[in-house]
Amino acid sequence: MDTVAIPGFPDYTITSTGKIFKNNKPKKVSCKKGRSAKVIIRVQKKMYTFGLATLIAEAFIPHPRHHTHIIFKDRNHHHCTKDNIAWVDAETYFYYCCPGKRGRPRLIIDRQEAITTCTSEELKRYYLTLDPYWIGEAWKNVEARMSPYSFWHDLRSDCYLYYIDRVKRFSILSDPNKVIWFYVKRALIQLKKEISPDLLYRKLRETDESLRKIIFKD
Repeated sequence: MDTVAIPGFPDYTITSTGKIFKNNKPKKVSCKKGRSAKVIIRVQKKMYTFGLATLIAEAFIPHPRHHTHIIFKDRNHHHCTKDNIAWVDAETYFYYCCPGKRGRPRLIIDRQEAITTCTSEELKRYYLTLDPYWIGEAWKNVEARMSPYSFWHDLRSDCYLYYIDRVKRFSILSDPNKVIWFYVKRALIQLKKEISPDLLYRKLRETDESLRKIIFKD
């Protein structure tokens, strides 16, 4: 486990897993609900408050491009470890941390309206019965359509989560293949925008690419 001194505060040390020590004694980290993890450092009757993730990033994560934003790869701001934090540019930070500011509000359709108007047989049966079996049957058709494309491996889990969310809101009323295809096109455009043009490809592989690798679990 890596341990280094916190610059400017020689009595304090920090580990890559988010532990803070003062003279080898553990310090309490504040993790209030809905807020980032904070740590208070007291020196000569003065009190300083730091974000735990920022301290970890500055101590353990190289950032040759001097980015000023950090993000959590799993979007859990209480999961403060070296492997879960990355320095990013403003565009990537916005993409990962401000999802509510992009696009229109989520559409929730009345279940009876969805039953009446849905043209997908599998999804109509789900709307009628709420049996998750039919969600899986409709997804099999999507998989068969999209699996030949090389980008599908990277976008599959994100598309599945989007698909499940839309189905639970009864908001897919046509062929789910078309819905996912439009979502994929938007995702590919966003991925291109996400890559900063002045970021070295070697550094991109060490940071930004890892953010887009989501493990899909059946």
